[in-house]
This record gives sequence, structure tokens and C-alpha cells, in this order.
Amino acid sequence: MKLMVKNVNANESETVEYIRRNISLERVQKVEGLLSRWHMLNLREYFERWLMESVYRGHKRSYKIDYSKWRGLWFLHCILYILFGEPELTESWQSSEKLKEEMERVLKKHFPKGSHFLEYSLKYLEAKTGDKDERTGWINVKPYVYPTIGGEISFYCTLRALMEISERALKNKDYSPQFVNPKEGIADCLIREILENCNSI
Repeated sequence: MKLMVKNVNANESETVEYIRRNISLERVQKVEGLLSRWHMLNLREYFERWLMESVYRGHKRSYKIDYSKWRGLWFLHCILYILFGEPELTESWQSSEKLKEEMERVLKKHFPKGSHFLEYSLKYLEAKTGDKDERTGWINVKPYVYPTIGGEISFYCTLRALMEISERALKNKDYSPQFVNPKEGIADCLIREILENCNSI
């Protein structure tokens, strides 16, 4: 996919201009539909159904903490799909090694070296969820539980912010954010890193 970032109107936000040139409402709505299908679109439902479950698995030292990592990876996948149209999005939120390799390729292609989002994402792709304790049979999640769940939360919030700001920009030609609230700030930080990479090419 060719990114169109040249000839930005000086009177408009570069972030909003990027969204209007490179992000489609169709992709945003596809992600929205999948989040709804998996009961992740409503914030309260996501919190009660999924996030609480992640924390519970951490307390229990259950191997099912892996589900938190899978959700985090799927949220990252959705972010990349909205921004770039790749990797292609499927109905399943469970990841695979091949998909992780694809996400790594897309991340390195579009984000500059030194990018915070690139660094955090690559570390999350490789993050462990725990080793089995041979003596007890439990999963030793203690060193990994906070990065695992933290990644899930961070990518979920980033995804929701990107979706909301993109939808506003695409539906309302007069939308001109000041980037003074957290959601607008998240979208701005994310897209400015992409623009930095485009400008360095």
C-alpha cells in the first residue's frame, strides 16, 4: 500500500490529513464489527469479560494468561490493519508465528528506528507469558504477568483511540482536533511516528 503523505495543507493537522489520505472508513468499521462480535467493543463488557479474566489468570498462575497475550497481539494487528491495510485481518483473534512475522515486517516497514511504538511492539511480539514450574506444575507468571496484561491494555486503548479519531476525521470534513485530550493525543503520537519515517525516506 502506497502512503500518501505529501502536499499536506498547512492549515490542517498533519495527523488528520494522514488519516484522510491513508485510512479507510471500511477498515475501521471492519475492526469495529470484529470487536463487537468478540464482546470487546463495549468498554464495560471488555473490562468485566476479558480484562478481569486476565488478572484472575495472573493471580491463579494459569497457563491461560496466554489469552491476554493473544488479545494484545490481536489489538496490535488491528492497529496495523487500520493504519496500513496489512496484515490482512481475519475473524480469529488468536495469533500464529507466521502472523507475528508479518506484523514485525509491517512495523519495521512503516515506523522509524527509535520509534517508541516500534520498540514496544517488537518487545511484545517476543514477550513470554511464563515458564512451567516442574515442581508444582503451575505456570510461573510472576516475571511476565504485568508486561503481558500491560500490553493488552496499551494496545486496546491505542486501538480504540485510533478508531474514534479516524472515524471522526473521515466522517466530518470540519473535524479539526486540538489534540488536548488523551484519545486525540494517542492518535497524534502514533501517526507522527509514521510521518517521521515517511519524511526520512
